[in-house]
Amino acid sequence: MMVEADSDDNGFIDLGEFMELTTRDRSISAEELGEEMLLARCQRMITEFDRNSNGRICFNEFKVMMMGSSID
Repeated sequence: MMVEADSDDNGFIDLGEFMELTTRDRSISAEELGEEMLLARCQRMITEFDRNSNGRICFNEFKVMMMGSSID
């Protein structure tokens, strides 16, 4: 799943890739949510799992996120 989400193959999931990942398998579309609401939601999710605060999700952070855990 990390490989699918990392569309530019740089080893990180940036905000755009994360937005694509979180809306891909949902029954609600990005248009229905509204761009601003979707962006805010993705930024909150990235902040929650971005352990080193670099604005990106690395593979280890991604694994924790996908397992439904939170980073303590």
